[in-house]
Amino acid sequence: MIVPTEGVIVESTVLENEEATETNDAWVSCDTCRVARATWKVVGNVGGELFFCGHHKNKMEAGLSRWAKEFIDLGVL
Repeated sequence: MIVPTEGVIVESTVLENEEATETNDAWVSCDTCRVARATWKVVGNVGGELFFCGHHKNKMEAGLSRWAKEFIDLGVL
């Protein structure tokens, strides 16, 4: 659950073990802000993956450059 500062409880839209694909329009949230829809998937050199909205991908890209093997544009509009 996400608890905004106003005190309203909102159910999380994070889906476990699902990725957005052409046939599966799953909504994956940004791993940084957890509010915006992820438009980038970052795959690590030794495994693992992170999902970012465009804003946080741009903000974190320099720091992730050594860890990341690949930046994948999910093509979400």
